[in-house]
Amino acid sequence: MRRSSGAQRLTAGLALGVAGFLAGGFVGAGLDRNCGCDDPGMRGFVVGAPIGAALGATLGFVMVR
Repeated sequence: MRRSSGAQRLTAGLALGVAGFLAGGFVGAGLDRNCGCDDPGMRGFVVGAPIGAALGATLGFVMVR
């Protein structure tokens, strides 16, 4: 079984971190849509984006062996 280099793990972590940032932001914005304010979904995006980024980066780093 071949082990991946640190650069491959870092690249996978960064790529999935960005994807997780966007996915988490859109999911959070979708869940917090009806607030009756000027920018519906913004609070959900702000909360969901870092959660998604952390999960995506962690999964990308761990999954590449």
